Order: sequence, then C-alpha cells, then structure tokens
Amino acid sequence: MPRVQIIVGTEAMNCGVSSDHLKHCKYVGIPPNLYILLQTMGRFDRRLNAIPGSNTFEIHLSFDSVISMYLRVMRTASTPERNTQLIAMYEVLKFLVTPDICYHSFIERYFEVIEDNDKQPCQSFCSFCRDEVPFFTERFYKEKLQSLLATDILTKGVAPPYKAFIKSLKSNKLVIFHKDDVPNKRMGQIHALTLQLLARGIIELKVSHVTKVGTDTLNDSHVVIDLANIKSSTGIVMPAYCVDECWEGLNYI
Repeated sequence: MPRVQIIVGTEAMNCGVSSDHLKHCKYVGIPPNLYILLQTMGRFDRRLNAIPGSNTFEIHLSFDSVISMYLRVMRTASTPERNTQLIAMYEVLKFLVTPDICYHSFIERYFEVIEDNDKQPCQSFCSFCRDEVPFFTERFYKEKLQSLLATDILTKGVAPPYKAFIKSLKSNKLVIFHKDDVPNKRMGQIHALTLQLLARGIIELKVSHVTKVGTDTLNDSHVVIDLANIKSSTGIVMPAYCVDECWEGLNYI
C-alpha cells in the first residue's frame, strides 16, 4: 500500500494520533487556547533523534479566522465560560503575533510546574529568534495609522464592521505603509497589522447587537471594530492608540 503523505483533520486528531512519521504541521486559524496549541504540537516531530529544525510547525492566521474564533466564543451561553474562553483566545493571539521572547522559552515557562528562570532561547528555530516578527507587517507609519484610526472610528463616532475596517486599511495602504513595503497582491501584511493592533489592545472586537451574545443567531455581520481605552498611571482614561507603550514591538517608523 502507498504511504500516506498528507493528513488533513481537525482538533480531533489530537486524540489518539501518535506517529513518529509526522514531520511537518500547518495549523490554519487560531488555536482556542495554549493547551490545545501544545497538544497539537505534540502530535508531530516525535522522533527524538531528529535533527533540530528539520521538522516544522506553522500557524497560518488571518483576521477572518480570528473573527470565526471570536464568534464561536461569543456564542457561548455561559457568561463565565465565555469570558474564560475570550481571555484564552487573546492570550494565544498575543503570544503568536506580538511575542517578546523566544516562542519555545515562553511555552516552557507557561507550562512548567517548578519555575525555572534559567530558560535559554532556541536561537534559530522560531520566528522570534530568527527576527522574522517585524516582517509579519513590514514597516508602517504609526502617526498616519493613528490618524486613520481617529478618522475611521473616533471622528465618526460609530464602530465600523470588521470587514469595512479591513477594507479601509487596504484602500489606505499607500499612506500607511512605507513606500518600499506596500502590500502588492497579498493581504497578509494588512491582516497581520490588524491582528497586532488587536493583540496590543489598540483596537478591540465588539458585538453591535448585545442581545445576540450567547446565542447562535450571532454572525460576522455583528462584529465591529472599536478603539480600546487604557487607564494611565494617573488614572486618566485615554484611547490606547495615543499611548506609546501600546505600540511597543510593532514595526512602525
């Protein structure tokens, strides 16, 4: 019989799939929490004698895939459970798109039972250590993006549907991105930028019809983008996009 080269499946593969022949994994969408992410990573690269870096684990994100997870969470009837899932989703998002340490070191620290602060970065086996994170979005102009956020949301006073927000970024890409880094035919940079804004708490997802929260009638047309607020050390509440610390780690000029 011919050997199976590719297996396509859902998270159900985490239960019972145990083969040392799985060398590469491409995960589409955002894992709902770090526990499922780790469980999925454990399904492949199980040969202890494999050369470091010869096997790969990739996560392919889009803003639409995060919206799908957000809808799944917001349809949860139980408010405490919904809040728990929402926190877990944002925890994964921040870890993936705005990391501040080696991916491997973070996972080790997160799941270790006995704290060990002497964790060493992998140096070359993750996107953070290979310095690939800045290229998720390429260079963009922070002040011009801030102006667009204020014009599209703050000035109008109405949170736009998430699709309209993405469309606005796309139509203004010549203004937002450095002339050498303007996205051409690919939408990846725009989706990455939006995800980083969300992960850094500069924008936030909301539901336009709150009565639909916790029900199956909630759909993507009800998801809107709003500007997030942050409280300063002096107790003043202000838009997060005005706070320099919220932009730390992003590839702006």
